[in-house]
Amino acid sequence: MTAIHAQSNGIVPPGRRAILVALSLIISAATLTVMMTSASAALSSHQRQIAIGADALSSSTFSVTVPSGGSTVVGRHLVVAYLFSGAGSDKVTSISDTRGNAYTINAVKGNSGTSGLMAVVASAKVSTALVAGDRVTVTQNVASTYHAMQVYEFDNFDPTSWVDKTATGNASGTQVSTAPTSTTAQSNETLFAAAGFGDTTATLTSAPGWSDSAKIEATGSKHKSVAVAVKDVAATGAYSYSGTLSASEQWVAVLVTFRTTSTSSSGAPTASFSAAPTSGTAPLAVQFTDTSSGSPTAWTWNFGDGTGATTQNPAHTYTAAGTYTVTLTVSNSAGSDTAIRAGLISVGSSGDIGHLDGSTSGAGSAATGEKPESKLWWNDGSWWASMFDAASQTHHIFRLNRSTETWADTGTLLDNRPRTRADTLWDGSHLYVASHVVASSSSAATSGNPARLYRFSYNSATHSYSLDVGFPARINDYSTETLTIDKDSNGVLWATWAQGSSVYVNSTTGGDAVWGTPFVLPVKGATGLDADDISAVVAFGGNQIGVMWSNQVASVMYFATHTDGIQPGTWNVSRTAVQGPNTADDHINLKQLQGDPSGRVFAAVKTSLDDAGATASAPQILILARDPVTGDWSSSPFGRISDCHTRPILMLDSEHGVLHVFATAPDSGCPFSGSAGTIFEKTSPMASISFPLGRGTPVMRDTASPNLNNATSSKQSVTTGTGLVVMACNDVTKRYWHADISLGAP
Repeated sequence: MTAIHAQSNGIVPPGRRAILVALSLIISAATLTVMMTSASAALSSHQRQIAIGADALSSSTFSVTVPSGGSTVVGRHLVVAYLFSGAGSDKVTSISDTRGNAYTINAVKGNSGTSGLMAVVASAKVSTALVAGDRVTVTQNVASTYHAMQVYEFDNFDPTSWVDKTATGNASGTQVSTAPTSTTAQSNETLFAAAGFGDTTATLTSAPGWSDSAKIEATGSKHKSVAVAVKDVAATGAYSYSGTLSASEQWVAVLVTFRTTSTSSSGAPTASFSAAPTSGTAPLAVQFTDTSSGSPTAWTWNFGDGTGATTQNPAHTYTAAGTYTVTLTVSNSAGSDTAIRAGLISVGSSGDIGHLDGSTSGAGSAATGEKPESKLWWNDGSWWASMFDAASQTHHIFRLNRSTETWADTGTLLDNRPRTRADTLWDGSHLYVASHVVASSSSAATSGNPARLYRFSYNSATHSYSLDVGFPARINDYSTETLTIDKDSNGVLWATWAQGSSVYVNSTTGGDAVWGTPFVLPVKGATGLDADDISAVVAFGGNQIGVMWSNQVASVMYFATHTDGIQPGTWNVSRTAVQGPNTADDHINLKQLQGDPSGRVFAAVKTSLDDAGATASAPQILILARDPVTGDWSSSPFGRISDCHTRPILMLDSEHGVLHVFATAPDSGCPFSGSAGTIFEKTSPMASISFPLGRGTPVMRDTASPNLNNATSSKQSVTTGTGLVVMACNDVTKRYWHADISLGAP
């Protein structure tokens, strides 16, 4: 693993500004996420460190991620100090972030020779605030091996014309210095110096009057570091930087002077806060934590239920069901500020079934959809999920705390596009997340919206995931209604989706990050689809990939197979899984029994018989089972038209040989097929599939708002040891829900 070191250099003189940060580093191959203590979230005078990172891996891009609890403020300015190893022609082509703020490269300095160090300083006014999980990314014209970056936020820069002059220096030894700037244009200036050095481990101590930041170091066969120092000046003049290295190094340095509006440390605070948990059943105890910046001295809380508090970090218990808006006003001698979190707390009633979870606000409808996709996985004794973080408007990895039945945000970013849906796959070594922009149907799909594959490595010591080098990779260039992935016995990843009127597939061709060209599945029934049709992929039997899709035009559910190791475009003839007038619909959930050498495959599908005016006893939901010897499919009814089921998923209990099927239905009546309501469960032995009549046993019910829908879980089979976790969402209240079901002998 790449070694990263952060340390504070020197002693900050009294009256000078210090950037003192406690850091906990979570390292990935391509991106480093930095976890800061709560103390670092507050401004120390006029600036604070937002994120740092380094690695020693060859890449033309490098990112740092805003850690959990981190954020920036609109109207302030970000300054980036970046170091990379490269030749004289190597350069930074762009700096960007996930919120679209515009960065200007203010200074670049490289040392002489065919390879060495390049120091870059860039800046941006914050037009859209960065929050936890957002990334700042540097792109270069060529790949380089060493990368180190620090990102700071300043609150005192002139908002219109704030970049003044630069000075640079380059040498080897222990003394670091820059040439002097031209005379500065105004009396109040902040001097920002960035120094890069290597090839051994060293520290940099700036001359008196400068405040040193934490150093960040990338360690591979060599050591490359970047350190930052700042100094306030109160008169116009020509300024330079000087400092001393603890060991003789090659170094480059750059000095940028930023115009400032004030050199006073006083100012009104900026209000912000966090709460945990934000959802649950009454009575719900919530701990509120003040995360305001600017040193407030007074706090006024309004919990939204007619009560409040004046302490900094109060605890409050909500006794009645409802959704509550929380307000915090903070103040000091310079002024006050108010933060309002609308609908932050959601409290369920005692009649609810299952567990109320976090907000889906901003994710669009069906946050737990679509039907073939899996949002959950089991790993290292825990259930994990791809979930939407409403605060950052991005998708993150969450971990289920089963002692409290609450999901904890790990802060690991998945996709920064809010209107996306994911299919997840844990293969025992890596987590794969295929994320696509949602289209309402295949005919509504648009190009320029690529499906992305993310691959993460897992650290069992820290219980954390880190994005691997080279990811995300592009699967296709289209938005889709659904997209699923699986991995064959040769390690080839496969993906399928419906595009236009056809079933498409794609596969990797040289490692997980290298995908081929998408192609139409070359079998009968894979073209001429209805715009509403979808597909799903599954690996099974130890050497086969299968794709199931609906063809509502032909009233058939098809299944085609591919033998591992042969050409991607060579497929066996498609087989009919079920057919007949109105037997096909766009609801498929496809699973294989893990650990079963015979390769049993099951599917939960929905018919369109209700649209044809069939009787109330006609099957609406079918469970299909593939005979591993003949390849033929059989079907068994799970629910009838009178049960009003929709969006079924199935889970396989490999230990006890039991099928668990979950579907949505209203508690009574049937306003229309597909209506939201409660999540019901039925079970059946795999060896002899038969389900009892009726809607089943409710496992998730929102009494106050009976609008649950879109159950999802894992691709994996489950056992007594894992239990079974199912998630759904309520599009009216915009909340996640989950059920945690113990498994035992049938």
